[in-house]
Amino acid sequence: MRTILFNPSQKINNRLITNTSSGGNILYSIDTQTGLTQWEIPFWSWGNWVIAQNGTMYSTEIGNDIFIALDAFTGTGKWSYNFYGDHGNSSVAIGKDGTLYTTKNPYASPNFTIYAFNADGTIKWTKTISTPAGAEAGTSPITVDNDGILYLGSTIYIPSTGEDLNQGKLYAINPANGSVIWEYSTGDVGMSQPVIDSDGTIYISNYGWSASIEKNFSPLMPTEH
Repeated sequence: MRTILFNPSQKINNRLITNTSSGGNILYSIDTQTGLTQWEIPFWSWGNWVIAQNGTMYSTEIGNDIFIALDAFTGTGKWSYNFYGDHGNSSVAIGKDGTLYTTKNPYASPNFTIYAFNADGTIKWTKTISTPAGAEAGTSPITVDNDGILYLGSTIYIPSTGEDLNQGKLYAINPANGSVIWEYSTGDVGMSQPVIDSDGTIYISNYGWSASIEKNFSPLMPTEH
């Protein structure tokens, strides 16, 4: 018997949207009342898409590195943007004005790029952030606070060896143009998604991809950087 594992899911109305992480990369819409599959399409994601109030879901198709907007009710595509071989981050954040935020992590390039998309798929702005020469950067999912400020973490590593450089940072980004408001050096590897408390405290933690490391959990106020 084949075992199919499901990634974290999103729900809209009576539909549960989820995808498999083994047994084939398939995106499903499941009726929560009957358990029946309403639609399914080939789709390779890490399960971090978001669904807007109008039923449009957004994510990056990791296998083809395409940022895509889908109709959550039918599974049909609305629009897409091709990163042309560079990895997109399957996590997407939606601002209060409907702007979509995600990141692109190029192969063998010492930088990463933050993208702001309008809801129709046109690009609002991009911001490239450089990292040490010869390294690559991985990024956490983006968090948007009540004022619209974007927060994301980065981790720096050497692709040829998989070595982490302990030069991770937390960034605060201006949603209007992508400029860096401030950055905070965490020194950790593998940044988690920033979490913001009701009092404005920002929390971020580290994790190890392939090795045992000391775990650190960093709370800081937006003015402490």
